[in-house]
Amino acid sequence: MHYENIAEQKESVAESKISHLKDGVSLEGGTISVSADGNTTTSTLSFTPTSADHGLVLSCKASNHRIPFSEQQRTWMLRVLYPPKVTMTLGHGLDATDIKEGADVYFECHLIANPWVSGQFLTFSCLFLG
Repeated sequence: MHYENIAEQKESVAESKISHLKDGVSLEGGTISVSADGNTTTSTLSFTPTSADHGLVLSCKASNHRIPFSEQQRTWMLRVLYPPKVTMTLGHGLDATDIKEGADVYFECHLIANPWVSGQFLTFSCLFLG
């Protein structure tokens, strides 16, 4: 899903400097517009979050170079929802090239999701393995 982060600095005589940050790292590509009366500066940044962005902080920082200590910042904690991503590996210590017929094997199923998945099951040849 695609979002826009809009930052606005109002009642500022000179054009404000506005920056967008993700976990303190500057994000580039925003567009700046200034109102006709010059008192409002708006910065719009397009942003498409990924599962890796979950829990990170998105910030908008504004300041006016003509006014000392004028910097203001607003932050949002990103809560990114995403479907389960599943991986399955052969159990620890097992060698896939050295498995004999009738030997016991086990698999480890790893998943990440938001919201969290409360149950897991494994099927083999359409049989439920529980």
